[in-house]
Amino acid sequence: MIHVVKIPVKNKTKEVVRIAVYCRVSKNVEEQRSSLNIQIAYFKELSNKVIEIDLAEVYHDVGRSGLRKNGRTSYKKMIVDGL
Repeated sequence: MIHVVKIPVKNKTKEVVRIAVYCRVSKNVEEQRSSLNIQIAYFKELSNKVIEIDLAEVYHDVGRSGLRKNGRTSYKKMIVDGL
């Protein structure tokens, strides 16, 4: 006679990750403001679709180069808030 032992499956609960998003455009012109709105909408939609993501905040700067932190006030705020 064969003896079968059932091993129960462990329920792996998916951990929710709280995230912040930083979006930026380098010029304060209509075309780039539209791009910024698309960036923000993308991450908000993503957080609504993926249940493991809790979107805490969306930070953004307009008319700021990505080369330096100077002048990127929302970027700096995101870093401080994350600490």
